Amino acid sequence: MVWLRAEVISINGKDWVYLEFTSNAINADIHNIILASSHRDKMAMFNFNSTKEEFSKYEDALKESIESITFQG
Repeated sequence: MVWLRAEVISINGKDWVYLEFTSNAINADIHNIILASSHRDKMAMFNFNSTKEEFSKYEDALKESIESITFQG
């Protein structure tokens, strides 16, 4: 596993733990982004991933999805 980022970021005014790393799978290396935050005493978690080889192909859409995260209520 290779860590790329580990920090707290703000998405739409809410703090999120942001973890980004690559890991080895059986047939490909995987690029992972994990987000975690709390809302109403519950944990919300998202995991975005693709093969390391294809990550650049999906990176813009992935970041757009991340920036769209909001809580209702």
